[in-house]
Amino acid sequence: MRDINDIMPKIPNMKWGALTNKFPTKNNVNELDKLLPHDKKWHTVFDLEDQVYVDGVRVWKKDKKLGPRSPSFQESLAEFDTALLLKFRYLP
Repeated sequence: MRDINDIMPKIPNMKWGALTNKFPTKNNVNELDKLLPHDKKWHTVFDLEDQVYVDGVRVWKKDKKLGPRSPSFQESLAEFDTALLLKFRYLP
């Protein structure tokens, strides 16, 4: 299976790129700008009702009742950070 970065075009001065399953809103782009590393690579983003999959890693959307300090939200961020660290550490 080929990597998405082999298929998608290289764009000069690109911070990051995202191939999404929904049309992105300005708020979505701002959140992705905070979440994705500025590594000039393409990422896959599948947006569902209560969670988002970024490069195959599940990130739960924060519950408006619980807020961003809820344990499930913090665990999701830690899981995403760990997966990114492992992904970039073990790239060939």
